[in-house]
Amino acid sequence: MLLNIRNQVDPISRGLIVDQFDPDYPPLVRASNNPIPILWARGNQSILRSERAVACVGSRDIRSPYSGLQAAFADVAIKEDLVITSGFAIG
Repeated sequence: MLLNIRNQVDPISRGLIVDQFDPDYPPLVRASNNPIPILWARGNQSILRSERAVACVGSRDIRSPYSGLQAAFADVAIKEDLVITSGFAIG
């Protein structure tokens, strides 16, 4: 149990919080009807400002045939030069 918690918490310590007042807060999320108050970001958070972004969510423990569909979706997004974001991913 402790290892599972550590695997989920340790990556948070290597990221940072982006709130609605941060210039890097995604404009599409801000404009939504239910913007979340904070995001956790890791890496180059300035790409969050892109208006050409899609989210790949619901992929934790994904199984066939959905894993293939998720991969195909990501491939198309990459070819279209979209920023791919994710929810609170473990991996």
